[in-house]
Amino acid sequence: MTSTYTPNINLQKPANGDLANTWDTAVNPNMAAIDQKFGAVTTINITGNSGTVALTQNQLVASEIFLTGALTGNATYTIPSGVQGYWLFVNGNSATSYSVTIAYAGGGTSVTIPNTSGNFAFLVCDPGGIKKTGPFTDNSYSYGATASYGDKTTKLATTAFVTNAINGAQTLLTGNTTLSAANAWPINILGSSSSPITFTFPSPSARLMFAISNVGTSTISLSFPSGTDYKTVMYPGEAVLLAGDGGGFYRVVSNGLNSGSGGTVGFRNIPLSGNTTGAAADAGKYLRIPSGTTINSGIFSEGDTFVLLNNTATPVTITQGGGVTLRLTGTTSTGNRTLGAYSMATVFCDGSNVFYVSGAGVS
Repeated sequence: MTSTYTPNINLQKPANGDLANTWDTAVNPNMAAIDQKFGAVTTINITGNSGTVALTQNQLVASEIFLTGALTGNATYTIPSGVQGYWLFVNGNSATSYSVTIAYAGGGTSVTIPNTSGNFAFLVCDPGGIKKTGPFTDNSYSYGATASYGDKTTKLATTAFVTNAINGAQTLLTGNTTLSAANAWPINILGSSSSPITFTFPSPSARLMFAISNVGTSTISLSFPSGTDYKTVMYPGEAVLLAGDGGGFYRVVSNGLNSGSGGTVGFRNIPLSGNTTGAAADAGKYLRIPSGTTINSGIFSEGDTFVLLNNTATPVTITQGGGVTLRLTGTTSTGNRTLGAYSMATVFCDGSNVFYVSGAGVS
């Protein structure tokens, strides 16, 4: 009877009853071919090649194919129709004015490997043809890829790339910046400036997230192309993770990510301000006002909240500053308020210098 052969790496399959006492003539070459598949490199001399060059099954046994030499014209190397597998093709062509292309004899997708010697492509071939996962650019002929952190191309990942993806990389922005997907999570954006700066956001597509921390000494204005459920000004020490919801808005995923000098009402350890008259940086803090205080116009933004504490035995006055509307929550009453002895009040800015004040001891 006659042996048959496997379609991909041409392993011999003796028929029943064949090769009596001589199985080694089939088994040994088969074992060598399997070993070559997983542990060898096939080097193909391409010197003088051009046009279409048919690869053989024997040349495709190994999973790594190194094409070396100098082409005399653009060359296309074809994988035989019906052969399936996966290969790493390395372009060792020294005649860089000519291209190396890998194709499937049965048609379909082909892949041109960049001309610089050492570039490579990892290909998977099934009955439908080539399913490419490259080509990759790496002219040092190294198996680690050249992708830098934040790179979203098809380059392979270096150890540093993976470490940053796990631990989170940081980028420092010190001026007005239009953000893009390259700044997106898991990159942590550190905004640092001694004067106000603005971050402008792109359209909020689904799963596009930005992690921002204000590590400077001034405010960061957040400019959104559409709505958001977060305020538009970040004060020193504040941090936020914002995510696009796919419906045209950014939503807060987490607020108060760091433990800087700022804070947000509702979190533990609300920081104490050293001021007795509220300043922009006091949003999310509490102020001791033993002699009273004035709420001035043009200081706070919509959504800003802070706490006033009278830690004395004498009532004090919360003065409604010029251009300000100070409303007692739950009433139509506006104007100066009295904060009783050992009492505290929460003040909320509703925008356009309108404030609501509430709390035990406020009248």
